[in-house]
Parts: sequence; C-alpha cells; structure tokens
Amino acid sequence: MVLVDTDLGMTTRGGWSGNAIENVHNLPDLSNRPLRLSSLGTNAELLAALCRRGRITLITRQDQIRVGFPLVTAPDSPLFAEQIESVRQEVPDCFVSASGVPAHD
Repeated sequence: MVLVDTDLGMTTRGGWSGNAIENVHNLPDLSNRPLRLSSLGTNAELLAALCRRGRITLITRQDQIRVGFPLVTAPDSPLFAEQIESVRQEVPDCFVSASGVPAHD
C-alpha cells in the first residue's frame, strides 16, 4: 500500500474542488497493486487497521517535490506528520519511506 500526502493546504480545503492531486486511483475491485491511498481520505483508525495487514509506503511532499509534482510547493505537511505519528505509536513498524527504508522521525 502507498499513502500519498495529498493535503496541499488551503487549495484542498475549499479553494479547489476535492483533491488537487489526482494520482490516487484504484480499480473498483482493488486488484491493482500497490493500493494507493490519499491522506485526505484516511484517519488514524483506518491506517492502524491497514498497518495490521501490511506495510505502507509513505509518499511525502518532499518525495513529490523531488520528482517534480507541480502543485506541491511546501516542504512538509503537519497534518500528514501528525496522522503518521499517531499510528506509528500503535504500530511501530508499519511505515516505509519511498526509498524503501523504515520511515522514522
């Protein structure tokens, strides 16, 4: 599974309709892999449940900037970090960085 930080700030909180990054698409039967999740569509409870099924690769703003996503300009997302940290306390080995190493502080 892949969790993409899709909270781009004010643009996703009313300035534009819905999610400004439209790269989070799964097939209706969820047969495609990896499953892609938008951070705006998740919460700590859902992430903890998914973590019990397997590891989740994090795609942060820094990762998005590194590959040239044009809508991403801010270097970090406090909401994304808070969400990840709350789950990490419950399921410590759940998250992996985009480079494949465990994602830690």
